[in-house]
Amino acid sequence: MRKVKILYIIESLDRGGAERRLVNDIKCLNRNEFESIICTLRKSETQDDFTPAANSYGVQVICLNLAPKCKFSLRKLFSLINIIYGNSVDIIHSQLFFSDLYTALSSFLFRNKLYIRTLQSTVYINRNTPFFSRKRYLIDRYLITKRFKANIVVSEIVKKMALMDLKADPKRTELIYNSVNSNFFSKPSLENIHKLKKELGIHEHTKILLSVGRFAPEKGHSVLLYAIKELIQNNTHVKLILIGRGCQRSTRQLVGKLNIDHDVILLGEKPNIKDYLDCCDYFIFPSLEGEGLPVALLEAMSVGKICIAADTEPIREIIKHGSTGYLYSRKNERELAQIIMELISKKEKTTVMATTCKQFILNNFLDRHCTRKLENVYRLLLSQNREYSNDSLRHTSRK
Repeated sequence: MRKVKILYIIESLDRGGAERRLVNDIKCLNRNEFESIICTLRKSETQDDFTPAANSYGVQVICLNLAPKCKFSLRKLFSLINIIYGNSVDIIHSQLFFSDLYTALSSFLFRNKLYIRTLQSTVYINRNTPFFSRKRYLIDRYLITKRFKANIVVSEIVKKMALMDLKADPKRTELIYNSVNSNFFSKPSLENIHKLKKELGIHEHTKILLSVGRFAPEKGHSVLLYAIKELIQNNTHVKLILIGRGCQRSTRQLVGKLNIDHDVILLGEKPNIKDYLDCCDYFIFPSLEGEGLPVALLEAMSVGKICIAADTEPIREIIKHGSTGYLYSRKNERELAQIIMELISKKEKTTVMATTCKQFILNNFLDRHCTRKLENVYRLLLSQNREYSNDSLRHTSRK
């Protein structure tokens, strides 16, 4: 029996949430039934990307080599069309805006292919922020959305955006949560924890805060840094580790301005996120806008870390204040600092919450369970597509 060929299109394989979701899917996909290929628009910003992980699952990665500052290239669009044609692809599945745009444009040449996309963010819900782009919104609503046979949404709030803002067809919109790699449920290595603390120059009894996310204004790092300053002023000393890709210049400048250089460790992308999660005491997620269902937060909860996050609608789907984590008002560094101080002084409260978090993630966000749902979507759409093709052939033969 011929395997179903799926071409996954994504902007790069940098270590972001959408990329982690994709790697989790190809890891768990039934390889007796499906064959995967990944096409990236551009090279990753660093060498520590997900390409080796994809290769380890037997998946070929093809790069269109789009220039870093180039948004669109007709030549690269034709390269993508050649990849689709040359590999006899059955399903084209894209993630993120520019991948969706290239994919949508290619769909005009392949009538019988299945075009699917995964919507990861909520960027169109609040149009009164500097992060909203009217041009992107109009392209997405009136061109991209209309070219896909199905929309996979990663949370209820993303589904709401797809239906209300993009006017997606409810019958072709399926909720499949982002997932956590099953490796995160393995027991932490005390040896690795001690080794990492030594490498970072952190004292054994120092409380460690960790935040993982791209360095960008909407990720809310400035709020977290002001909270660290508030903690120091209240004689609560901690170490904050920031991990993520992107330009750190403005973050470094703020660290210097607040005189908290000795309290903050800035790192780039790291392949061994679980080691840092095992090492930390609390995980902070200060993102302000645009999140769909952050994988970094799910991963932190999966290892039983107490999570503190900015109170936004997507986050409320996974964090129930006082039960599976803590929420603070967005941009309120004093409230964030107060929660951290209370947690440090009342350690006995956290053990039950850690166990609750792990079980919650295991029950709802395990990678193989989410991928089984995706496989069912593929099978259903393929079945419908074959019926459509057969009806078309019968109609043509009658003529």
